[in-house]
Amino acid sequence: MKPQVSLWQLLCRSFQLSGTTIGGGFVIMAMMEKIYVRRLGWLTEEEMLDITSIAQSMPGAVAVNASLLTGTRLRGLAGAAVSLLGCILPPFGIMCFIGALYSLIRGSETISLFLPGIRIGIGLFLSKIAFSLCRRTLTTRCSRCLFLISLTGMLFLEIRSTWFLLAAGLFSVIQYIGRKKV
Repeated sequence: MKPQVSLWQLLCRSFQLSGTTIGGGFVIMAMMEKIYVRRLGWLTEEEMLDITSIAQSMPGAVAVNASLLTGTRLRGLAGAAVSLLGCILPPFGIMCFIGALYSLIRGSETISLFLPGIRIGIGLFLSKIAFSLCRRTLTTRCSRCLFLISLTGMLFLEIRSTWFLLAAGLFSVIQYIGRKKV
């Protein structure tokens, strides 16, 4: 049985995740999985995978979408509102602070030196997340084949990802109907 999560706990964890991760939604997703699934047991791996998939397919920021979905899953509408607030407050505060200091740091050579390192770090985090997701989701020969076809089509044939998403949706519906008939 999962522990009951208070709104205060949800707000604090969302605030902590959003305020301490650099790199955007996908980095936050990895940390959410680490904290919410492995450390606290608030979500199962399957629930987190579902939240990740839905958050990525919805319009808007992945971290905000995931925060809304997680809050809804844990505490309903109030949880969604609290989790959203915890997710958007740190970046809002940081942007206000940076905006106020922009004129002071705009020409700084020190800041210019940090940016390439931050980009490399973000790339490494995103790579780790991508490999983790692939390892958990590409479990069958069919899923690996579809992944390779999609990747090849997008990278080398310049086919828009939208077509692959539509095809995947159609394939899923056909597969679902086929299972129901059996």
